[in-house]
Amino acid sequence: MMQKAIDLYFALVDALKAEDEERTRALIAPDFVMHEDESMPYGGEYRGPDGFFALIAKVWGTWGGSHFEPLYQIADPAGTKVCAVVRFR
Repeated sequence: MMQKAIDLYFALVDALKAEDEERTRALIAPDFVMHEDESMPYGGEYRGPDGFFALIAKVWGTWGGSHFEPLYQIADPAGTKVCAVVRFR
């Protein structure tokens, strides 16, 4: 059975907050794709664990560190997608 997206999201948040790269990488599928709006300084498409860490480096660099706070999350009823609002402080 596939893990619910919201559970995966919170596991990822926990791994990132713990600065546990090994655990974070284990949560990201090789076919993972993240799309960031082109209007952002880190806009573009990021693929797989390496792409995810490239994105994280750019986001942390833009916002001045890894201090983030998950504010809101919503998942579809099937549990396959999640949308999250995060505040960097």
